[in-house]
Amino acid sequence: MQRVWLRYARFHQVYKWNLTIHALQLYLPNRPH
Repeated sequence: MQRVWLRYARFHQVYKWNLTIHALQLYLPNRPH
């Protein structure tokens, strides 16, 4: 059970991170460096 929990926790963390990146790309203006 612990192994399944670790896998779920890792997936959940990556999912939240991807949502954050996507939200930043949507709301923040794209400025060329």
